[in-house]
Amino acid sequence: MKKNSRLFITFLLIFSLIIGGMPLLQAEAASNRKDEKAAFELTMLDVGQGLSILIKADGKYMLYDGGDRDKSSYVVSYLKKHSSMDFEYIFASHYHSDHIAGLVGVLNTSKAKKVVCPDYSVNTKIYKSFTEKLKKNGAKVVHPKEGNKYELGEADITVLHVDNEAEDENNRSIAIRIDYGKTSVIITGDCEADAELEMVNSKYDLEADVLVAGHHGSTSSNTGKFLEAVEPSYVLISSGEGNSYGHPTSDTLDNIKKAEAEIYRTDTQNEVTLYSDGKSYWFSEEPTDNWKPGEKEVVKNTATQNYTNSNKDTNTKTKVDKSIKGTADEKNFTYVLNTNTKKIHLPGCSSVNTMKDKNKGYTNKTIDQLMKEGYEPCKRCKP
Repeated sequence: MKKNSRLFITFLLIFSLIIGGMPLLQAEAASNRKDEKAAFELTMLDVGQGLSILIKADGKYMLYDGGDRDKSSYVVSYLKKHSSMDFEYIFASHYHSDHIAGLVGVLNTSKAKKVVCPDYSVNTKIYKSFTEKLKKNGAKVVHPKEGNKYELGEADITVLHVDNEAEDENNRSIAIRIDYGKTSVIITGDCEADAELEMVNSKYDLEADVLVAGHHGSTSSNTGKFLEAVEPSYVLISSGEGNSYGHPTSDTLDNIKKAEAEIYRTDTQNEVTLYSDGKSYWFSEEPTDNWKPGEKEVVKNTATQNYTNSNKDTNTKTKVDKSIKGTADEKNFTYVLNTNTKKIHLPGCSSVNTMKDKNKGYTNKTIDQLMKEGYEPCKRCKP
């Protein structure tokens, strides 16, 4: 009987592998292993309406973003407790305050061998503080290119996207893929639909076990096409409780449901940790069954007012540049055009500030008229 039992168990294991049982083994229920530690850990910190992710692989540490200034003390305190404060890499996805303000405190209290950040600059107080602390820290500054690879212990990190000249600063975010054995994670910062499409059309493998939702679960990110390419089993969402932008939005949550993925979210669960031994992975707790979108919607003002941007540095003001010549009426216009990317913007859209002067134009034409000329509406300000 014992021999027959062993044969039967062997048959079941082989059969489970044939029908695709391995993914089930990889994503073991958190209740079975939630207290078990592993050589690889990825923690989504609870930084409210921001992003900060701590990665540990075989005793080596990396930080991707640091949240906003009001969470800086919390981030430093958490890192002191859960890391060596000696980082192989610190990644700054892009230079919005809710991603780099917390890194100022980290750079002031820790050491980093390399700081990986985009190759552009912005005129904000927080960016100035970031660069000053970066110099004092002594870390080597690296401006990555798509396809660049980095090693963190036995983990492989691949840069999937970086565009230092993207019209929308969110699309300048450094998107990465992390592979630890058979476990894979994709982090995209604030990349939006345009950047996601570029990744979908790229040569890189996007299929991954876990996706960190882009732009805190914004409608402008996490498109159905991107989620279809990634096919995540789990999506991690970093957003603030009761945030005024409605993150995560109903559109994003619907797309995740269609992708048949489960979710973790900091606004209801605080920190969440992914563990992996390279063969299987598990989480610090069960996925949430809370699929309720953020409490409020994004506020968009009229064409002559500022567009409220969840990532805009609070020390800067969006201004409309009226110095460009050659337009019909620069004082009375409805839309600002990017003649290079063929995008239509509201005057207060944050993308107008990052647009090159030579590409700017003003118009009173209707959206329909402009679309017939080959233009398309900006996905951020939605004119």
